[in-house]
Amino acid sequence: MTLRDCLGRRLLLLDGGTGTQLQARGLKAGESPECWNLERREDLIAIHRSYYEAGADLVMTNTFGANRLKLHGCPYSVAELVTAAVENLRAARDQAGHGWLGLDIGPTGRLLAPMGDLDFDEARAAFAETIQAGAAAGADAVVIETMTDLYELKAAVLAAKESCSLPVLATVAFSENGRLLTGGDPAALVALLEGLGVDALGLNCGAGPLQLSATVRAVVELASVPVIFKPNAGLPHTSECGCVHYDIDADTFATAVAEEVRRGVWVAGGCCGTTPAHIAKLRDACAGITPAALTPNPAVWLSSGSQAVDARSLDLSALAPIAVPGDPDDLLDVDRGAEEGWEMYKGGFEDYLKWLSAAAPDLRKQTGTECAGAIQRYSQLTVTTESTPTEWTLTLGNFVDEGWLFFRANEGTPGRVTGGELTNLTGNLYLLKANADTIHIEKKGA
Repeated sequence: MTLRDCLGRRLLLLDGGTGTQLQARGLKAGESPECWNLERREDLIAIHRSYYEAGADLVMTNTFGANRLKLHGCPYSVAELVTAAVENLRAARDQAGHGWLGLDIGPTGRLLAPMGDLDFDEARAAFAETIQAGAAAGADAVVIETMTDLYELKAAVLAAKESCSLPVLATVAFSENGRLLTGGDPAALVALLEGLGVDALGLNCGAGPLQLSATVRAVVELASVPVIFKPNAGLPHTSECGCVHYDIDADTFATAVAEEVRRGVWVAGGCCGTTPAHIAKLRDACAGITPAALTPNPAVWLSSGSQAVDARSLDLSALAPIAVPGDPDDLLDVDRGAEEGWEMYKGGFEDYLKWLSAAAPDLRKQTGTECAGAIQRYSQLTVTTESTPTEWTLTLGNFVDEGWLFFRANEGTPGRVTGGELTNLTGNLYLLKANADTIHIEKKGA
C-alpha cells in the first residue's frame, strides 16, 4: 500500500528530533545542519536508520531549514542539499528494510507582510524550490511542520500542491494556550488545511504531550482527515553547564502520546528532545491500539487567520446563488458588474471552479471533501453578531488585502440554520467582498 492508502487505515509512526541527535554528534551553535547532508552523510544516515529501526514508518529528511530564505552564506544550492538529504534518507531506509521518505519543510523564519516584510509569493516560491527538488529526488511525502502562522502555512501548502502530487502532511506549533504565535486556533487550522486538501494535519513541537493534550483533542474533534501528534519530550530546562534537557522520560512520553492515539490520533511521533528510544517506547505503548475512527465533520466553515465560524450558526436562508459576470475581468470590478448586470451562473459547482481557475488564477479555490470553507489567500475574517436577512457584516482579523472569497454548503450536510434548512443552500455560491475594515456577505442576483 502507498503512504496515502495507509493514512487513516492504520497507525503510522513518525521519527523524533533530529537537531538534538546532530548536536550529540558535534553540530556546533550557528552551524548549518543542512550542510551535514553533504559533509557528514554517514552521520545523517545513521540517525535516520536509528529511527526506522525504532519503529518509525515515515522519517523526515534533514531539510527543516533548506530554503533560499534561510541558507545565507551556504556554499551549496538548495537543490544540492535537498537531493543529498533524500539520498541519505533512502540509504537509511534501504538499510533498515522498510519505511517511507518524508521531505521536511520548516518555516522561513520570517513573518509575512504586513506583520513582517516577506511577500506571500516570495515565501511560496521559496517553498516550491525546496519541494520540487525533493520530489525530483524521490521523496514519498511532503511534511510541513512547526508553522506558527497560518498565512505562511498556506503558502507552503499551495507550493506543495502546485509543485508535486505527493501526499501533504502539515503540522503547526501551538502554544500551551491552544493558540499559534499569530493567533490561530484549532478550528482555523482545520478549516484552512482541509480546505486546501491536505492528507493529514495536526501538531508538532510547542510543548510536551501533557501540555498539548487539550489542543490535540480539539483538533481530533474538528478534523475529518487523520490527525498528527508530534510533541516535544516535555518542557526544556537549562542546567548549570548550559546543557538543555527535557523534563519527561521516554516511558512517560510514550504513555501520554499513546493515550492520544487511543482518542483518535492516527499519525504519532516526537519532536524536540525525543530520541529513537522515545519512538521505540511509543511503538510498544501503541501495540494493539486502534485509534478512534475518523468521523467526517459536517461544519461549513468561514475562517480567518485566527478563528473559524461554522456557517450553520448564521442565517443564510435568504441568500441567492452568486451571479457571475460574462467577462472574467468583471469579477474584480464590482461597480462595473453592478452597472452592466451579471447573468446568473447556472452550471455545476465544479464547472464553476474550473472557470474560476482559468479566468482568475490568482483567486483559485481549493476545497476539501468535508470542509466547505473556501479559504482564499486574502481571507482573514471573523464573524460579528450584526446581521440582516440579506447581508452580514464580518470584522476582519489583521493583515487583510483586498480580495474575493467564496464558500459553499456541501451536499447532504445535516443541521439547520435560522430561518431554513441548510440543504437549501446545497451547491449555491455566495460572494464575500473584503477590504481593509469589513467583509460583507452579499445577496447576488434577483
